[in-house]
Amino acid sequence: MKKITFFVFVLVAMLLVSCGSSKSGTSNPYGKEMVLTESEAYALQKPGKRAAGKGESYDESAARQLAELDARATFSNALASAIVSAAKKSNVDITQYAGSTTDGMTATDGGGQANTMAKSISTNIIKNTNIVKVNKFFGNNRVYTIFVCLEYIGEIEDMAKEAAQQVKQRVSDEDRAKIQYELEKFEKEIKNDLINNMRK
Repeated sequence: MKKITFFVFVLVAMLLVSCGSSKSGTSNPYGKEMVLTESEAYALQKPGKRAAGKGESYDESAARQLAELDARATFSNALASAIVSAAKKSNVDITQYAGSTTDGMTATDGGGQANTMAKSISTNIIKNTNIVKVNKFFGNNRVYTIFVCLEYIGEIEDMAKEAAQQVKQRVSDEDRAKIQYELEKFEKEIKNDLINNMRK
C-alpha cells in the first residue's frame, strides 16, 4: 500500500513539474513583440503629416542622414498615393500633364505617368518638413541606429492646396478654365485622403 501511495505521489509530482515547465516554455507564435521608439510612435499620432525613418551606420551623421532619407521616402510615397487616388476620384487626368520634359519624365503608360507626376509633386511638397523627434542607439557592434520623425510645416489643407496648385501650374490656361471644378474637387479629395490616413 505504501509503495502504491508513493508511486502515485511521484506520478503526480512529475505531472505537475511537466505542466509547469511546458507553461514556462510556451511563447508567442509571432515572436517577441517589439516596442516602438518615441519617433515612430509620434509619427503614428498624425500619419497624414508625419513620417518616421530609420538609419544604420558606423558613422553617426550617416545614420541620421539615412534615417531622414527613409522618412522622406515614406512621406513622399504616402502623399503620392493620395494624389493618384484623388485624381481618380475627381476625374482629373494628370497623365496628360505628366509628359513635361522639364520634369525629366518619359512617356510611359497612363498609370506610370500618373505615378511619376504624383511622385514629382510629393517630393516638392515634403521639402517643407522638419525633423521633430530623434532617437539614437549605439549597439555592441559599434553601429549607430537612429530613428527620426519628420513633420510637415503647416496643415493638411496646405498640403492639399499645394498639390492642386502644382497641377494647375502644369495645365495650359485654356485647360485650367475647363477643369477648374475638377481641380477644386481634386484638392478636397487629397485633403480627405490625408485626414482619413490620420484616423487609421
